[in-house]
Amino acid sequence: MDDSAAHVYKRLSIVKPAPREIVHDNQGNVEVVLAVDPALHSRRGDRIQLLLDGHAQGEPTASLAQVLHDIERGEHTAAAQVVDQHGRVLIASEPVTFLLYIASPLFHPPRPDTPHTGVP
Repeated sequence: MDDSAAHVYKRLSIVKPAPREIVHDNQGNVEVVLAVDPALHSRRGDRIQLLLDGHAQGEPTASLAQVLHDIERGEHTAAAQVVDQHGRVLIASEPVTFLLYIASPLFHPPRPDTPHTGVP
């Protein structure tokens, strides 16, 4: 039996954000933490591909904790896939829907005694 046949993923899940979690980040950053069982076989070339609202985010990586940047406020769906070195999907997570809350600059008007404007 070859190595690829011996290594079958049983579970890939998003640990963070939690389903329906409200993420507060005024810069639009969302940390995504994954769990995979058995462990990611990165020496074989397997990688994690994050998806946001159905679209791939960046290049696949071996990291189980990644940050998505510049996300717009509102409801989003995150998912992940383990892909092999040829880009074939080996396993996919269940999607997780979360809400990104970004405070409006209208609630934090610029102050004349500070050099920046908007939300600190």
